[in-house]
Amino acid sequence: CSYFDSIPTLHITGNVASFRQSDEFGVRQYGFQETDIVSMAKPITKYVVRIKTAEDIITELPKALEIAKSGRPGPVLIDIPDDFQRANINIKSSDITKISRKVKMPSCFVDFSNLVRSINQAKRPIIILGAGILNSGSKNSVIELLEKIGIPYLYTWPLKGIQDSNARLNLGSFGTHSLRGNNIVLQNSDFILSIGTRLDSRATAKLDTFARSAKIAMIDIDRAEMDKFSKLNKNIDFKYELSCDVFIEQFEQCINKTPINEIERKWADYINRVRYKFNTIPKLELSNINPYYAAKSIAKKLNIGDTITVDTGTCLPLTMVYGEEKARQKYISSYNNTPMGYALPAAIGAHFATGKPITCINGDGGLQMNIQE
Repeated sequence: CSYFDSIPTLHITGNVASFRQSDEFGVRQYGFQETDIVSMAKPITKYVVRIKTAEDIITELPKALEIAKSGRPGPVLIDIPDDFQRANINIKSSDITKISRKVKMPSCFVDFSNLVRSINQAKRPIIILGAGILNSGSKNSVIELLEKIGIPYLYTWPLKGIQDSNARLNLGSFGTHSLRGNNIVLQNSDFILSIGTRLDSRATAKLDTFARSAKIAMIDIDRAEMDKFSKLNKNIDFKYELSCDVFIEQFEQCINKTPINEIERKWADYINRVRYKFNTIPKLELSNINPYYAAKSIAKKLNIGDTITVDTGTCLPLTMVYGEEKARQKYISSYNNTPMGYALPAAIGAHFATGKPITCINGDGGLQMNIQE
């Protein structure tokens, strides 16, 4: 989950004693219950290591933590053989509290003049916000930027709660599990500025028809996420390999010199008209509760700044699409792996992290995954 959602996590595992490892023997297992967790975890971690001496922990722990938090965040794993766990070591002057989050900083200011020119030439621009906004700590600065340039935005689910649902520029979510009107707006845009989202298949659906007449600009800290589109025969007109906070800071300085044009009234009217017509709650002939209205009613009970964990299943799209968010809310779910049973332990963790009440929205299947606890 943390690998797919770009969450920095540290995992520490134990293993059989260093003198019972099977490395040199070419056998499946030498020590009892020995498991090569390093090889197993390698495809879903940024860094994984089994320490070779007890003293290795002095260098490997700070190294792993820095890798987890730098660039595109993600999980790291340190495997500690049993005999090293009981060893006394001399920590000396090592200080793991000085670890800083490193981001990809350009050596000089990036020239955004072509990007600004293309935005100003557009008649129907739209902005897409993704989880990179949260990972880079630029939530507040992106809101200031949006207000300055005045272009409406759509968000991926992790950004739900960045502003109130009634905020002037907030159109809500988009993609295969979203409101029809929002997708029609996106499909008829002529310029898309994507900040901190990889534009995955749930966001774009069929690439050959996605935003068919739009120029696309992507800001992503992971170059591969932008380059993948060339192999999928989809053109990305502008690619900026930057952390979101770096982009926002430099782009804002650029538009202070060359302002972004105010969007045309014709485009604003079209957005309002399409969303009014198509963003409707489905009418169901049910003898019991209409789940769409249930999601809407639950959201009304939630407060500004609340933290909400949501489990996998129908309750997730219902909550994310039909529940109207309030400012500074944080919606937590495992968005890219989506295992059932995530929300309840996530709510417990969120409570101990914040000390505040947490709302957990769950379904019967997800709850059953945790019922033994």
